[in-house]
Amino acid sequence: MNVLLRRNLAALLVFSLLLFTAKPAHADSLQNAAIAAAVGIAAVGAAIGVGIYYVARRAPSITGCVASSGDHLQILNEGDQKTYGLIGDTALIHSGDRVRVSGKKKKDEAKNRQFLVEKLSKDFGSCKAVIP
Repeated sequence: MNVLLRRNLAALLVFSLLLFTAKPAHADSLQNAAIAAAVGIAAVGAAIGVGIYYVARRAPSITGCVASSGDHLQILNEGDQKTYGLIGDTALIHSGDRVRVSGKKKKDEAKNRQFLVEKLSKDFGSCKAVIP
């Protein structure tokens, strides 16, 4: 988890607790304390939800074998068994390798599936030959 994100979430949690658990100066302090506690619990829940969203959120990725098609690279996604043309940062990707790439799924003007590579996440080496 990103250190800056963790620090910001911790600060948000501390400030929320300090803000909503202060002792009210009203005569009806029990009712005000209950309201403050409910608001504090809601704020903590919201902070936890935001934290989980940012931790769990990640760029889409495709894992599969790369093949050359003319001067373009294509990948057969092991997940959905569809072929995507690779565009973007493909300098480290070689035909015949099994890789995991992170980025965005797109379609070109002709509605062909493409994958905009933002990062080569993992190179697993050569693709294994399939024996029928």
